This record gives sequence, structure tokens and C-alpha cells, in this order.
Amino acid sequence: MKNEHIINTLEQQPLNSLSDNQRIAIKTHIADCPACLNAYQAAVIAAEVLQARAGEIIEPTPFFKTRVMAALRAQQTEQVFSFASLWKTARAAVASMLAIVVILLTLNFYMGNSQSAPSEVSENGSIYSAEWVILDNGNNADDWTDEQVLSTLYESR
Repeated sequence: MKNEHIINTLEQQPLNSLSDNQRIAIKTHIADCPACLNAYQAAVIAAEVLQARAGEIIEPTPFFKTRVMAALRAQQTEQVFSFASLWKTARAAVASMLAIVVILLTLNFYMGNSQSAPSEVSENGSIYSAEWVILDNGNNADDWTDEQVLSTLYESR
């Protein structure tokens, strides 16, 4: 251990957790190495300061409890339920839902007025005439099967 310095050992673990073999090796090494002697003395002083500080009991100031309780009361009064606090939280969601409803209603009225359904019943009992099926611009063409289209066209003759 003559060539190895003890600084790493002192940094890795506290002095009170060193084994007896490590303590003996440290004592023999610091006798010949002044740099390690300074590091050992600094470690001893730091350990003593930490033990002294840990042993101190710090009493809070007389008004500490009063200040803490006042702060807790202030927080509780801020958390009281009110419609204003609820509105602050939910106004974005309510506004977006309202906008969606308005858009859907507008589309419903616009699209509802542009499509005209047949109001007359043809001779064969079908409410769809051949002209309506052909001239409907394909709006409901996907809903019809081939059989329905052909029967509507040929039954109306």
C-alpha cells in the first residue's frame, strides 16, 4: 500500500465503516505520505462535523405552527367549489362541443334541402320513379342493388 494512496479509500466509504485491516493500512501509509495525512485529517474533521450536526436538535420558531396553519387555511379557501372555477376548467370543451353541434346542424339543413325525395307513388306502388333513379346524380346509388334498379326501371313501363 506504500505505492497506493488512501485517498480513494477515504472517498469510497465513511471512516466509521472501515475495517480494522483498512485502518491499520491507513495508519502505516499516512506515516510516510504527507498528502494522504492531510486527506485523512480532513476526513476525520468532516466525520466529526457531520456527527455533531446530526446530533443537534433544531426547534422551529414559535410562530412556525401558526404560519403553516394559516397557509393551509388559505389553500383550502382557494379550493372551494364554485361555478367560476368549474367554468374556467371546462369552457374550452363546452365551446368546442357547441361549435360541432352548430356545424352538424348547418350541414344537416344544407344537405337536407339539396336532396329531393320523390313525393309521388308510381303505378306499381314504388315511391321511386324511373326518372328519379336515373337523374338523382348518384346520391343514393350505393344503397341500391342491381335488382332494385332494374325492377324500378322496367316496372314503370
